[in-house]
Amino acid sequence: MDIIEARSLIKGRKPNYSGGGGEVYIAMSKTGIPVAIKTTHPGRRPSELFDLDKIMVRREILKREIDCALRFGDHPNIPSLLCYGNFPFGHRADIMVQQYAGTSAKNLRYPSTPRSISDIASRATSVARVLGYLEQNNVVHQDVKPSNILTTDQGITSLADFGIAMHWGEASTRLSQGFSTGTPSYTSKLKKSTPKSKDCLGIVKAADRFALGVTLTEFLFGANSSPDLRREVLESVSNSDRIFDVANSLMGDYNMPWDNVVDTLQEISGIDPVMYSPAVFGTVDDVPVNIPDITREDRIVP
Repeated sequence: MDIIEARSLIKGRKPNYSGGGGEVYIAMSKTGIPVAIKTTHPGRRPSELFDLDKIMVRREILKREIDCALRFGDHPNIPSLLCYGNFPFGHRADIMVQQYAGTSAKNLRYPSTPRSISDIASRATSVARVLGYLEQNNVVHQDVKPSNILTTDQGITSLADFGIAMHWGEASTRLSQGFSTGTPSYTSKLKKSTPKSKDCLGIVKAADRFALGVTLTEFLFGANSSPDLRREVLESVSNSDRIFDVANSLMGDYNMPWDNVVDTLQEISGIDPVMYSPAVFGTVDDVPVNIPDITREDRIVP
């Protein structure tokens, strides 16, 4: 796979996914390897086509992701970088190609989606390994959430989207200047609950732990779960209380060693994979109906 082939694979196509910093295309390489091709998008409105500030922000996001892939891509739970480069013309200035890492876990936010405690623990174990590895290198991911947790058909889970990952020092400086850390819906309560709320470095170090804790509660109960639903799941689903304990620890003990998190989750992942749907318990708010899953045939371009 090279940049010329990557350009040809996305020519004339609509992206499979589009985010704040880029567009992602899922395709099959000439050698039969499924790949994810990410580019900076040209902007959501015509006025953004020539907005240099926004163009530079989008390029910086993708540059960070490329830098992290080059630095950390050898980790088994981080998508491998195959190639990267530039477009010779147009508004999509940069491009990167990673080995396809599977579908995201965002459907586990919906209470109607079946799940098992062992699957939740297995996915979270892989994410915790990545976050522990990043912490050893003084880096914070800052965007831990279900949509960035990818799992292949073979059950290999990766943490993706390093576009706002930063060194602790840089993230602390930005926080002191009034910028937020992490995805707001996953870290909005972090600053209030941190013992030393004025300690920017402490908040940065806690961000990934807190976000994984919130993610685990969504995996267990779905998003917007009521107290009744949570109580019934914890009373009815074996070992759900153990996952919930890990989630609460991550959101309360900001110095909890990642090795302890990995060991606990790995032990839970070995239990029998009994399936359940949170929607059958308690009271559920905002439950989407018939959430479609993307089939392999839909994801991969022949």
